Amino acid sequence: RVTPLFWEIENPLVHNGKLYYQRSYALKTSVFNQQWHYELVEQDLDSNKTKKLVSSTSPFSGPLRIHGDKLYYLDLEIESGFANIWYRGYGFTTRLHEYNLKSRKEKVLLKEQIRAFDLLPGGKVIYARDRAAAFGSELYLLEEGRKGSEPELLLESELLIGEILAAPDHLYLSARRNWQNFSLYSLEAADLLNREGAEKASADPLIPLIETPYRESALSLYKDMLLFSANYWGEYSLYGYNPQNAELYRLHEGGYAPVIAAEELYYVDVSSDGKAIYRRGARPEKTSFLEFPAREPPQMELPEIKRGGYLDNLATLLPRVRYPLLEAKITRDSMQVIRAGAGIMGVSALGDIQYLLETLYNFNDQATEIDLSLETKFFSPLLLSFALTTVEEHSLESRLQFPLYRSITNGLGELSAGAAATFFENDFSRLSFTPFLSSALQFPWTSVNLWFQSTVERRNFGSSEDLTGFFSNLSISREFTLAEVGLDCNWYYALDRARWQLPPIRGYLQGPRSQLAGLFTLDLSLPIFKLRGGLWNPSIYFEDLFLVPFFDICLTGEQQCRYSMGAEIHLEIKALSVSTGLPLDAYVSFAVNREEEISIFLGLKSPLTAGNNHWARGSISAARGQ
Repeated sequence: RVTPLFWEIENPLVHNGKLYYQRSYALKTSVFNQQWHYELVEQDLDSNKTKKLVSSTSPFSGPLRIHGDKLYYLDLEIESGFANIWYRGYGFTTRLHEYNLKSRKEKVLLKEQIRAFDLLPGGKVIYARDRAAAFGSELYLLEEGRKGSEPELLLESELLIGEILAAPDHLYLSARRNWQNFSLYSLEAADLLNREGAEKASADPLIPLIETPYRESALSLYKDMLLFSANYWGEYSLYGYNPQNAELYRLHEGGYAPVIAAEELYYVDVSSDGKAIYRRGARPEKTSFLEFPAREPPQMELPEIKRGGYLDNLATLLPRVRYPLLEAKITRDSMQVIRAGAGIMGVSALGDIQYLLETLYNFNDQATEIDLSLETKFFSPLLLSFALTTVEEHSLESRLQFPLYRSITNGLGELSAGAAATFFENDFSRLSFTPFLSSALQFPWTSVNLWFQSTVERRNFGSSEDLTGFFSNLSISREFTLAEVGLDCNWYYALDRARWQLPPIRGYLQGPRSQLAGLFTLDLSLPIFKLRGGLWNPSIYFEDLFLVPFFDICLTGEQQCRYSMGAEIHLEIKALSVSTGLPLDAYVSFAVNREEEISIFLGLKSPLTAGNNHWARGSISAARGQ
């Protein structure tokens, strides 16, 4: 074995005594929060030392290619303009990167929906993208280094091209016809580059080399031999094919993505602990072509189809998920159940409407409380939501949010703006308007989120008060291999001597009132045990156990200071037979506050509803002055 075991290791490439490959893996350091990491690695084959060339938040797409001293690779990006509701009009595209192995500088050559690419011997980029109106591919040529140059269409093919491998005089392709797997084809480079006009959409010049019902892919070249992987009879093995005399060689039983360098065979193989790259002596053994039965496309018989209307979509809004709720406080002397109840969730078949309804009984106030939220993407990319709650505070809220920018690559991940209108107080006599702006920065090991809002009340608009307040939130998360550190900062400021009713920090049942305040939380999430077991009936599955030490502090403009410290134990639970299970977070919170009071809170919540309301839980109180 040449490399350590990882979740995913793909696309090995050997060049000048160094091994290049892509690896991706997930780290889970906090409750129901799995972060994927994507890295491009260079490994010296003599010393086995590795160097991380690229670390990204975006997945890779397709193989590596080297031309001269430059390495080329694809990664994914998102952009608007796609016809869907669930992703609010955003979809995936690809970016072609050029990485200089000497200067270590990088640039993006092209942003396009590229499925396969390679570089011709002269340095021009040739790539394939899917046809928009029919099955198949379009083949384009892009001259490297010419800024603003438009790609030239070379060919339209009825075959879907999955890989391109450029040889001096030929292009080797892994491509497939509709209803078939990927097979091997060749294409005369000279004939391709000389095609003009109507020839570009005429009969395919692709020449079949190997066509079977199985998949031939992961192409590379060694001298006159085309190397590939194939899963004949359901088992992957490594093969070589000589196009000059049509001879087939078997390189190794098992593995895929073969590469030969210095008479050594490198390939990817899988174990129960992950993927790795392995090396052995290259010993091709001549073999014969296997005979496979011919396969015909299936004859599909569709059931009777009737035209539906939007009412059919609304009929799918019956509850998909039902779950219990519990909030309790344990002291030295007693245990007190604060709230108990149940919740339901649902989503329409089109994904344009989803809702959550929680009903709880408050044993302290002897009152029934509800928490209702409704969200619609009907006007996508505009997000429209409504929320009604009588838990802790009474409010009825409507909100509009519009994405100004979205990305999955390193740097700025999201910028959005919106506004909300909220009726609140027990008699809903107050009305506030809240414009807000949010942004998110994302990096492979760090994420930063910023939220800013201004809350305005005016009697002229129907509120019982004239008030103005500002709220902002900054959250920073830093991930390590075995832990995650989080810092959450909230700032409150109210004009005209008005006061916020602040949310409580852990260790207190109620927050203070203040004109100016800051709430800060520092916590450390430590995964301590992997349970990974459960029962079929009742349907319940226990995942990981986390220990989360924390320190909370509340500072007000009236020079009040509240703080608490303690720890929480979180147990991840998947319940019910819903997809992969409804995620539930069962937790116990131990807190000691400034007054040295010890409190224990028990809770059960779902991360599907956590953070549904992005702005402050506090509201401006009607109290003025003292």
